[in-house]
Formats: sequence, C-alpha cells, structure tokens
Amino acid sequence: DLSGFDYVRVKMKASKGTRIPLIIDSYIKDFTNKRDILTYFNKQTVLNVSPQEQIFEVRFSDFTTPDWWYSNKGITEKDLPKPDFSKVRYMVFTNCINLKTGIEDQVVISEFSFHVNMLPYYIGSSVFLILYLGMLGFVKKKKKVEKQSTEIRFQYEKINSVNDDVLLENMKTC
Repeated sequence: DLSGFDYVRVKMKASKGTRIPLIIDSYIKDFTNKRDILTYFNKQTVLNVSPQEQIFEVRFSDFTTPDWWYSNKGITEKDLPKPDFSKVRYMVFTNCINLKTGIEDQVVISEFSFHVNMLPYYIGSSVFLILYLGMLGFVKKKKKVEKQSTEIRFQYEKINSVNDDVLLENMKTC
C-alpha cells in the first residue's frame, strides 16, 4: 500500500546504463484482470543515472503511462480513474533503454524508500503559529490598554446640616 506516500527516493548508480525505467503497476477497479498483467495500470518514470551514485526523488504524480499501454488497451487516459496506489502489484527497475542487446550493466541501488511530503504541514503549522502569536500579542496589548486608567482623587468634606440627625457629605474633586 503506497497510498499514504507522496514520493519514492532512490539512491543508485550504473556502470554503463544511463536511462533506467522504474515501473509501478497498480490495480484498476472494474478493469484489471488478475490473469492479464497488461490490464494493471502501468505508470513509469525514467531515471538518468551515471557511474557516480545519485539520489532521485520522484513524486508519484510525476509517473506517466506510456502511449503503447493505452493503444494496446484501446482506451485513453480519460477512460480510467486515477491510479490506486493502495493496490500496487509490483515496482520494478528494467534494463537501460539506451544499451544495446547483450551489453551487461551493473546497477547498484543503495536506497529505495517511500516518503511523505511534509511541506504542506510545515506551512500550515507556521501559518497557525503566526496567527496564534499575533492574536496573543493583540490580546496582551488590549489588556495593557485596559489597565491604563486616569487617576482621579476625591476629597471629602464633612458638613453638618441644620438637622443634626442627617450628615451630608460634599464631594470635591481635585
């Protein structure tokens, strides 16, 4: 099941070959016949290798279906759904397409791994963090403004009224 991954990472080199295809065949609902391998969705990419070890990172969306596959089946790309990478039958490297028949090549693959592109999560997290810190700063600034108040002092003076039973207070502001 490769549906949870975004790209494949391959670290490899070849002694003579320069163009090595990497092929993925996956199941197509209501089309694939398990007894006919040519009914599996054929997606491939070509890796331009050299005698020095190189790292290739290929997104699954960059894999393409060769024209011969469509013409062999008598269909077009619009006739099929997107490939279902949760049902991959196999992944295979084939011979270099530039080497003549009978020439031996040595291919060394030191890494073959699947990865998820974390960039959207990093960007989303960064935007959320910036918005959060901005709102936090806004709230703190607003609280600081609310705490600032004008100081008013009052002075009270007691005045006795004509009626001794009632005490009036006269308030004066300074």
